[in-house]
Amino acid sequence: MSHEITELDSVLVPEGSKYRAWHGLEKRVGESITIGDVREHGLHPRIVEGTVTAAIGDQQVTLKDYKSLVAITNKGAMHPLHISGNRYSIIQNEDVWQTMSTAFQGVEIPYKLSCVGTLCGLRRYFISVEVGDGGFEVNGDQFHGNINFVTSHDGSLAFRAYDSLTRIVCNNTLNWSVAGDKNLDFKVYHKGDATAHCAKLGEYLNAVLHGRVIFTEAMERLAAIQVADTDIEAVVGGYFLNKAFERGEKLERFSTRTLNQVQGIADLARTGLGNSGRNMYDVFNGATQYYTSGDGVGKTTSVGRKAYSSEFGTGADRKQEFSRYLIKGHYNTAADEARAVLMAS
Repeated sequence: MSHEITELDSVLVPEGSKYRAWHGLEKRVGESITIGDVREHGLHPRIVEGTVTAAIGDQQVTLKDYKSLVAITNKGAMHPLHISGNRYSIIQNEDVWQTMSTAFQGVEIPYKLSCVGTLCGLRRYFISVEVGDGGFEVNGDQFHGNINFVTSHDGSLAFRAYDSLTRIVCNNTLNWSVAGDKNLDFKVYHKGDATAHCAKLGEYLNAVLHGRVIFTEAMERLAAIQVADTDIEAVVGGYFLNKAFERGEKLERFSTRTLNQVQGIADLARTGLGNSGRNMYDVFNGATQYYTSGDGVGKTTSVGRKAYSSEFGTGADRKQEFSRYLIKGHYNTAADEARAVLMAS
């Protein structure tokens, strides 16, 4: 399956927008994105269910425990998307749009649409919304925040809403949520009456701006923790050591691939845009740059795949993991162990 924008997909942004998450692959519409624009560009196909059959010998057998998911476009074309179990509940793109619109009408938070699109051959759908005035400051850096609403039609994603933050100086992004705080990570699974659960979205929106306060405080704490230049690789290496430990592995040396990743993040912590390699905030920004636009999303990867990885895929996951590793202070013990592993590698 493709992990980017295919010929079936479109990503829309308002004319004059500075939104650059898709690096020039987006289509520009009017001053604001309307439901008419979205329908015209085929972003709201109707997702329908079909039966699944299998050829066994010379017989066609219906597989009663499964169903197919098919997208019917506004031009009547049909595109198969996925085979799921019978318990899978469809959440239509149109329902996501209406749920988002209704939720914002119920809270006193100004908003405007930054980007709307489908990905992966109509299998993914997302809406990116700027809330409040969109900007805030962290440790002297300007940040821009958008709430992303995402869903899928291939079993890969629940319907989620999360805050996506961008550091302006380097255009690094981070999908921000606080581990253990369910108020900052809205999620509805594709089962049961999924659409009814979407009605709780308004409660989440009220928590978003508070979540940015938590983020700011966490980054200020990291900025106050000085790190010696000779310790940066050990701090970064500790992250990879922790990941190996979570997999049940005990590493005595790092692979060449991991060593390259450690060095890539450490170099960006020192010399990346806006970084100077002096504190844990620089290390954090080195990692977010590495997994936003650096080698962490592939040296030869296409622009579309890099954007996808950074916003929804492996890059987004790695940035989340690395931020929690630093914020929770796991480097305090992991760095010493990583230093020994680095010396042995």
